[in-house]
Amino acid sequence: MNPAPNPAGNTPPLYGLLAEDFLNKTMPTKEPLVEGLLHQRDLVALGARRRNGKTSFVTDLAVNLALGPGEFLGYNIPAARRTLLVNLEDDPGEYQEKLRRVVGGRDLGGRLRLLTREDFLAAKVPITVLDAQFCKVVSDAARGHVPDLVVLDNLAQLVGADYNDAPKVHKVACFCYDLGRATDAAIIVPAHPKKEDATHPIDLVANPTAFFESIMGSSHFINSMGSLWGLQRDGDTTAFLGGRQRGDGQQAASYLELEDAGHFYVVSDFARNAALATGTEKRARAWALLPDPPATFGYREAQDLVKAALHSSASFTEWMKECRRLGVVLDARDGKLIKAGAVAAQPLGFRGRQ
Repeated sequence: MNPAPNPAGNTPPLYGLLAEDFLNKTMPTKEPLVEGLLHQRDLVALGARRRNGKTSFVTDLAVNLALGPGEFLGYNIPAARRTLLVNLEDDPGEYQEKLRRVVGGRDLGGRLRLLTREDFLAAKVPITVLDAQFCKVVSDAARGHVPDLVVLDNLAQLVGADYNDAPKVHKVACFCYDLGRATDAAIIVPAHPKKEDATHPIDLVANPTAFFESIMGSSHFINSMGSLWGLQRDGDTTAFLGGRQRGDGQQAASYLELEDAGHFYVVSDFARNAALATGTEKRARAWALLPDPPATFGYREAQDLVKAALHSSASFTEWMKECRRLGVVLDARDGKLIKAGAVAAQPLGFRGRQ
């Protein structure tokens, strides 16, 4: 039985729902923007060190969404989507040149809108989520553009560089939650990890937990975001790890290269991609159970072949998606599948649709 309401209170009391009522309640759907990576109302923390590609990454993502349907890093984009990119750090002129290269003269259909640092400075609006006017400008722009994705680039600007003030970080989290709820948009907030200890470097792929825990903003920041993405550059290659950890419990790693035009794509290095696809004992056993080239196999046949290693259909489905996305399993001419083996895996993603 619910308690009696308090007639003296000005705010209607909140009692929640009985489990039976909660289970019968119609919840809003969360449509995928990028299948397996980003859905509506997802909250994402994107961690990367300075000059490791955070802004380039979200720009390439936004352009791919505007041009969709298509792919991003081998993940499927079912439909064209709208993005509001709030760029608070880059010089607007330099960013204009970057965006021009990525767009390459193609028609984005008015689906990408930008607010830059210069817009806020010209309007004398303080750049901080602690300022009501700043929040109103961003919220009004979102309501006007009706985006599927909002990028707030980046956390340092939102909290005035006061990363370790948990109440300020909490205001960022609440603003993101309210903005996503009001617009149905996914929210991505790029952030810097702490200064790296040169004697004990953290590898994103080998130790993702330590990498994400090193992101600036107190632990409350990463704990408040449903998805954790990371970028880590090593020479010409960038490691990316991402997924919908709170949504479906999945995350996956990729090694990426960045084209001169500003597009990321999965490297065509079979050995590195195969190491990612077989990174657990069960997946390594499953790989060994599949026939080697030139033999081919059907999808259901493969599922039966690897059951001794991957017992559930869900585990097999996720693994096979990764194998195909990384290019270590390819489509064969007979409509079946084949291990890449000595076959050169082709770069995935944006290169496929110039």
